[in-house]
Amino acid sequence: MTAQIPPSLEKPEPVRVRTSQNLLVPFSKEKIVVSLVDETNIDEAIAKSIAQEVEHDVSRMHLKYLTAPLIREIVNVKLLEHGYESARMRYTRLGMPVYDARELIFTGPSEREEIPHNPETVHKMMADVVSREYAYVNILPPTRVDDHMSGNLHIHRLNYFATRPYCFSHDLRPFLRSGLKVDGLGRFAPVAGPAKAPDVAFLQASRVLSAAQTNCSGSQGLIALNVLLSPYVTGLDYTQIKQLVQMFVFEMSHMYVTRGGQTMTSTIDLHFNIPKNLASCEAVSSGGSVKGVYSDYSTESESILEAFLDIYLQGDYAGNPFKYPQLNLFLGKSPSEKLLSKALELTEKFQTPYFVLGDQEGLTYQNSSYIFNCPEDEPSRGGVLQTVTINLPKIAYDSNTDEDRFFTILDQRMSAAKDVLFLKREVVHRSMEGNLIPFLQQKIPDGESYLIPDLQPLSIGVTGMNELLEIMTGVSLSDKTGQEFGRKVLGRMKENSEEYRKQSGLNFQIAGCPATKVRDRFFKIDSINYSAASKIGTYTPSFEASQKLDASHKLLSESSLLPFLDGGALQSLPVPESGKLRELLNEAVKSGSKYIKFEGRRKNAKNRNT
Repeated sequence: MTAQIPPSLEKPEPVRVRTSQNLLVPFSKEKIVVSLVDETNIDEAIAKSIAQEVEHDVSRMHLKYLTAPLIREIVNVKLLEHGYESARMRYTRLGMPVYDARELIFTGPSEREEIPHNPETVHKMMADVVSREYAYVNILPPTRVDDHMSGNLHIHRLNYFATRPYCFSHDLRPFLRSGLKVDGLGRFAPVAGPAKAPDVAFLQASRVLSAAQTNCSGSQGLIALNVLLSPYVTGLDYTQIKQLVQMFVFEMSHMYVTRGGQTMTSTIDLHFNIPKNLASCEAVSSGGSVKGVYSDYSTESESILEAFLDIYLQGDYAGNPFKYPQLNLFLGKSPSEKLLSKALELTEKFQTPYFVLGDQEGLTYQNSSYIFNCPEDEPSRGGVLQTVTINLPKIAYDSNTDEDRFFTILDQRMSAAKDVLFLKREVVHRSMEGNLIPFLQQKIPDGESYLIPDLQPLSIGVTGMNELLEIMTGVSLSDKTGQEFGRKVLGRMKENSEEYRKQSGLNFQIAGCPATKVRDRFFKIDSINYSAASKIGTYTPSFEASQKLDASHKLLSESSLLPFLDGGALQSLPVPESGKLRELLNEAVKSGSKYIKFEGRRKNAKNRNT
């Protein structure tokens, strides 16, 4: 008879581990030691001690299976127990709870996100969690993470911070001359030669934006689109030109290539006159050839602009407005009366256009930012490498309305923003060293990289100016006392940015931040921590005065702050009564406004295409 071995004397089965490579392997404390040393640079003796404790705890649990994430969490608890917080941060695993993943799959994004519910969006938002946590634990120092979390500042597109630049405005000429590699390499997608036919030129313009979107976190724009494409429509009648523009607009509106399954956030710059910095430049035409200069194509340029206005006035098949691409209309000094009338009609109907005022031919506005000026015949690249926005009302709360203390804290918050921007510059340089952003770092005809990180602006944004003034002075931006303090605040910020520029040689700028999501995030945090904030109701975005003011008063209130905002000064005005828009636009020019949009009154969409 075979003797029975008491259960207590049976040799326990080895615990098996489900790894991230989808394998089942025996538990090994030696592997914990190796991973701790490799990932955290902790002393090997300490790693062995930690691994021994983990093995002991695992054996007590009498488990048959463990997952690699669970083992890692047990190790992290041991690191915390022994005071190795920095090692714990480096060793942590990134991800999201199963419950959150399930909710995202079956319920979708919250209404606040304003994005579609589809498999690609779900996948993207899951990836965002990992990317954002990676930036928290491996890129940003804890003090800067605290600044973001506490609402001192807002790091834009934090989910992409560790890999790519922010937004970009493109000059089409390098691609019109040499063709298009949408992967930047010519290895993973067919290489297209220089466009010969007009429709190919318009399609390639849209493909430049979609290709660059995979390398950037923010929106994409095209500089002087109607001017640069004007040589391609020579000899075409207006009906043909309008068809090309309609094809381009629908192509842009139907490209679901951003944020996991949304239409690309995009802008196009359209000029009423040939801008000075392009007038005498060689005009790139069919097949990359040169045919005259761009001032030779003013008629064609106007026809393309008119076609855009007509298409946008018509709307889509259901009569709805085109949200993207956003139209930036550069009026210049003497805009065509016919075209201006159509632009005003479009504004009355759909509030689609943004107006760039004054003689600013060498500038573009991508995410409210300026382009740096380039010599003639050289490609111009605009946009922003990164934006960090400062919460102005919170500085007022933290200073207890003491003016000296206020400016001390303002300097500290700006210095924190500068640190984040310097980090982003390092990130982009590392990305380029690793060939992570191939489209932006491809060589253009002059032999240099298309993206030159050290030339891209580093933007420090402001929001909540109106509430800051109410807290500090007792009056809003509509009052002269408030305006005076507002100039003092922005003056100090501009002085600091100029000092940063002088010290580093980099292009620091101060910009208004019109994003309502940033404003709402700041207010939500502040209303929890400050009783005074909870009584306000909300913050006014950017440097803007209250939307309750009439348009003329709002323009006048904001105008004195404009000279300090060298990185972007978008103003939002209510749509005036019918027939008063032209008058208001003239007021904006006289007040020194640079970049404005109108919003508010909108007619019901009707199907005009039946």
